[in-house]
Amino acid sequence: MYKILLVDDEDIVLEGLIRFVDWKKAGFQVVEAVTSVNQALMVLEEKMVDLVITDIQMPIQNGLELIELVEKDFPQIKSIILSSYQNFSYAQQAIRLGAIDYLNKPINFNELDEVLEKTKKMLDQEKIINDSDFYKIMAQTTIMNLVNGLPYDSEKVKTCLNIAIPIIAIRVIGQNINTNSTGTTLSALLEEKYSPCWIIPLREHELLIIIESTITPDYLYSDLLGLFQSLIVTVKIAIGISKQHSGYKGVYKASSEAGKAARYQNARNSSGIISYDNIKDIYSEENNHNQKYIQSLIQLLLSENHSQLIPTFKNFLFLIQQNESNPLLNIQRFCTELVLEMDTPVQSYSFSETERHTNLSEILIYIHDEINIFKIEQYVIQYFDEILKKAKLEVPSQSIELIAQIENYIQLHYSEHLTLNTLSKNFYISPVYLSRLFKNKVGINFIDYLTNLRIKKAKLLFSDENLKIYQISEMVGYNNPRYFAKVFKEMTGYTPQEYRNIHF
Repeated sequence: MYKILLVDDEDIVLEGLIRFVDWKKAGFQVVEAVTSVNQALMVLEEKMVDLVITDIQMPIQNGLELIELVEKDFPQIKSIILSSYQNFSYAQQAIRLGAIDYLNKPINFNELDEVLEKTKKMLDQEKIINDSDFYKIMAQTTIMNLVNGLPYDSEKVKTCLNIAIPIIAIRVIGQNINTNSTGTTLSALLEEKYSPCWIIPLREHELLIIIESTITPDYLYSDLLGLFQSLIVTVKIAIGISKQHSGYKGVYKASSEAGKAARYQNARNSSGIISYDNIKDIYSEENNHNQKYIQSLIQLLLSENHSQLIPTFKNFLFLIQQNESNPLLNIQRFCTELVLEMDTPVQSYSFSETERHTNLSEILIYIHDEINIFKIEQYVIQYFDEILKKAKLEVPSQSIELIAQIENYIQLHYSEHLTLNTLSKNFYISPVYLSRLFKNKVGINFIDYLTNLRIKKAKLLFSDENLKIYQISEMVGYNNPRYFAKVFKEMTGYTPQEYRNIHF
């Protein structure tokens, strides 16, 4: 429904318009009916309006002055003039000022219906054009919320994504993943071949691709082999493919599977593509306790509490032995997944590529070949000892690099539901340590940094006259336009509309 503001100094005219026009059938909804230009401008400041229908002759300021102000300050809003003055010069002036049409009083409702139909077609066409970028950003935000396991509104998801067919996720890890030898972007290659698909940067050297298709992972695997051969590979590129899942509800699972496969391939120190189906047996995917244990250990690794890593690891192994029917197999799976998942944060330390992969390959062999649980525990502890030696040496430089990566991530994902917990999950670091580290390195806390960035981006978007304020609000991460307006005024001293009026 498009929103209408009615303006006429005669109450009887306003009542007649409200009562005798089937606005709903025409695709419109009257949000307010006022009797002066000043009241109309106040409504436009506060409410989303698509069309203004106004009388010409009113006290203090007339309807022509109103549509001139609308055209200047709210160019996306359409206007229609009503008047009892059958004067062609008024009609000319109204059209010149930007009005869609000029109707004489008494109102011919058939004529008004025709004008409303014409107006709706114009608004529909503009909506298709203007909403394309808006919905693209909203869709990416929605996907990231699904990937991070955040709560979601199913109706909003359907509006943004319309994922009704099976989906497959692909994760790509590596440098130089954005262009091939001809300069074609990876995004363009994938979108051309697998449209519809969604391509989202997760970190500096990692992409998530969600493909909406009925093709099988096996077919996709062979197809991608040819596609990725055209990429520049000066360093390794690891590609993981998930199993097929049902619609948007499967986004979280698919992304997780593709990520595990990509990290497994990346840990092997060679370029290549691997399907999650081929490695699923090494992961304890159905064991939620093991997943929580692994995340806890990774956070300890990257926190100031290094000394607690090994004791906590021993405690988790004890719990697994007590609660599992096949303790050896489950400990092998747990330790395998743990060292593979740790490989990503370990790359922040100053191991050479050869040294890091040699250590990782050796520990994986030990874990799989050993049948003594105590010896597996000792092998992993020795592996941790090597990592912790590097961690203690590299904390200052690693912290600087980590904050740089987090700032880059925020720049890419500021429009999403970003929290310290989201960042801690993506960068394997405890929220408390991250908060303290961020404030120490950047100079302001995370919330202030994010708010400043969002307001800065909003200011830039105001230059696009086709974007409405509520759209800009969502594009910079605020689902509630009123809250966005409140924050914006606190930061700038102006309401969003005042700022737009002054600067553009």
